[in-house]
Amino acid sequence: MVITLVPRIHSCFRGSCCRRLLPSKAAQAAPQLLTARSTACTGNTASVQFQWQNMPGAQSQWLDLSVIDNGFAPGTFVGYGAIAPATASMTWTNLEPGVAHFWRVNARTPAGWSVSNTGTFVPCGAPALLAAAKITCGADRRAIVDFRWAPTSLPSQTQWLDLSASDNGFAPGTFYSAGPFPSDAAMYSWSGIAAETPHVFRVNTLTAQGWQTSKTGSLTPCAKSAREGVDPLPAIPGPELPGERWVLVNLQKQEATAMIGDRPLYTALVTTGKDGWGTPKGDYKILRRVEDETMTSVSIGAEEYYVLDHVLYTQYFTNEGHALHLNYWRDDSYFGETPSSHGCVGMRLTSAEFFWRFARIGTRVTVV
Repeated sequence: MVITLVPRIHSCFRGSCCRRLLPSKAAQAAPQLLTARSTACTGNTASVQFQWQNMPGAQSQWLDLSVIDNGFAPGTFVGYGAIAPATASMTWTNLEPGVAHFWRVNARTPAGWSVSNTGTFVPCGAPALLAAAKITCGADRRAIVDFRWAPTSLPSQTQWLDLSASDNGFAPGTFYSAGPFPSDAAMYSWSGIAAETPHVFRVNTLTAQGWQTSKTGSLTPCAKSAREGVDPLPAIPGPELPGERWVLVNLQKQEATAMIGDRPLYTALVTTGKDGWGTPKGDYKILRRVEDETMTSVSIGAEEYYVLDHVLYTQYFTNEGHALHLNYWRDDSYFGETPSSHGCVGMRLTSAEFFWRFARIGTRVTVV
């Protein structure tokens, strides 16, 4: 079975999983996160010291850690505890350098569980660019974009967010910068960005070791092709309309199109296989369909650990497990932009349901 990538858990934490009690009832107060700072860095591992303000009256505490930004869904994070109620710091070893992590602290009190906010950091590395988390489109062909990133856990002084409409490696004089931001900043809302225009963006952090620059992200705010879910879906014609019903997947455009003969009926933005797990090109036929299933990393031997419940509208077109299906764990910014799967063609809900109704066993899927 081939499914969309979810970041690493087992390889990241290298056997540090331990028993975890899930929060059941939130109390009114909560622990407050302070810092996550790298204390030792090697080529393969990192140690990070966590500090927080513990909660008076707590009976015990747990520190949760994940590399998936999904609100600490069950099965996607590891927890360390129980920690003594007076403790306000600990060092976690054998973390993976250069990968964005998310952390929180839970306090168990007589009134129930009290959960801190979520913090982000990158052990021993440059800031990790996460996403253009939210895009608000205006009537004046301008957009507001909320950027999110994970700050490096190296001691830092300031951060800057760079934005450019020229994909030229941020040559001097061709980009704008927002900042400086404090070292723990992880979000900025940038207004007045030109709609329907490709942009690239990055985060720079000044540390004691010099400037640390994130990878480059890309987005096209309010693109016409991104109106998926806004424009009404077309009706699927009946047998009175001649022509083969087939699916065209374009890897370069990150699109899937429902075709009738040589005429496109509907195009969806998708996210296909990343480097090393590419979606194979060629002509295939849908072999098997599963309306609702659970997908796991074990089934394909993926290096990342994941358990994904209720993956809807899965249509397998190879015996190796490549399929069209719902991808609910990726931010909207991935669709139509960034290959991120283990070879499958991930879609938003409305698109996955449309192709489920459009196709059937034996429908041709052509990947180009």
